[in-house]
Amino acid sequence: MIRFQPKQFLQRDAKADMPGDAGMGGGRIRCPLCKWQPRRHDRWSCSCGCSWNTFDTGGNCPACATQWQTTQCMQCGEWSLHTAWYDHGEPNML
Repeated sequence: MIRFQPKQFLQRDAKADMPGDAGMGGGRIRCPLCKWQPRRHDRWSCSCGCSWNTFDTGGNCPACATQWQTTQCMQCGEWSLHTAWYDHGEPNML
């Protein structure tokens, strides 16, 4: 059973790097539903008030250590498992 975390608030920084370059290298980061790619300066906020790029820490809040299981897309507004955002470029299976 997936336990959903309290609502994660959204903030967006005016600075813009290349899409999908946020955090944990080794593949593209994008919404599994709409394919939107976050930028390095996009920020999510934890219920404790901390604001950070959730992909820099794998969904773990650096202030209170809450491990977010889901992440809300800033483009489509939908929630997906945090791990589903990491596209490692695995080949398609036939």
